[in-house]
Amino acid sequence: MSKEEFTDDYEVGYGKPPKKSQFQKGVSGNPTGRPKKARDLGATLVREANSLAPIIDNNGQKVRISKHEVAVKVLLNGAMKGKSSDQRLYFSLYPPAFEKVALVDAQRTKIEMDVCADDLSNDMLAKIIVRSRAYKDLETERIAESKSKAKRPRLAKSGPLED
Repeated sequence: MSKEEFTDDYEVGYGKPPKKSQFQKGVSGNPTGRPKKARDLGATLVREANSLAPIIDNNGQKVRISKHEVAVKVLLNGAMKGKSSDQRLYFSLYPPAFEKVALVDAQRTKIEMDVCADDLSNDMLAKIIVRSRAYKDLETERIAESKSKAKRPRLAKSGPLED
């Protein structure tokens, strides 16, 4: 090295590389950077379920609704057509969902009247419980009825009647 390179009072040594081999200002030593973290399955599933999908509704109009709503519509349509697996799934999912919505509605009503959900009277709580149990009993009856229809005895095939 020549003496001309050291005229700016800079000593090359441990932890002090020569100026021409140092990174230039504004230029990163790692231009691609650290790779982004992969999304987890739950976040991807929720994001995709909330994305919109075009469908044609009963009026023949094209409507965009979330894919989650499409899945629920398909489940209910299958249950209405008599698909037993869809009916079982529907009847297992609907009562808890109904109870949750009823409780949220009751809480919302009480909050609107400046009353906390914990301050519901015993009568109000009893009415909510009776309604949800009555609905649950009704659904149980419907399931039992649909099962009994499915297990009707079939007539055995026989030959011509002999007198």
